[in-house]
Amino acid sequence: MWQRIVLVIVLGLTFLILGKLEPGAVLLDVPFGIAYFLAELFGKWRPGPIWVAEHPGLEMFCFSVWPLVVSMLIACGVIFVAAKLWSSGAKYSRVCAVAFLAIVLALIMVVRTEPGHFRSSYFGHWAENY
Repeated sequence: MWQRIVLVIVLGLTFLILGKLEPGAVLLDVPFGIAYFLAELFGKWRPGPIWVAEHPGLEMFCFSVWPLVVSMLIACGVIFVAAKLWSSGAKYSRVCAVAFLAIVLALIMVVRTEPGHFRSSYFGHWAENY
């Protein structure tokens, strides 16, 4: 059980670092930016750096907490599926589990778009407002 927790933490931090450093990786950039999109949708967002002084808690949540939560949830889902594959007892179940992990990481890195292309993009909010 603790092995899964360690794997979730390691994979979650990997997703967090990839999402912060690779703005073109749309499968992480858009989920990270949903908090900014919702803040704008509900009228809490004002374009420009002024809103950070007005709502420091919201900025901390959107910048740090939300991407961490999203990356850990994605990691939990990936590790849950990989653990089920690993322990299924089929002939090549462990190979399938490792292949699944590799495919997920490859999809995150291969599915790319122009940074800030979507309205709910994490990088897009930073590029547009700072």
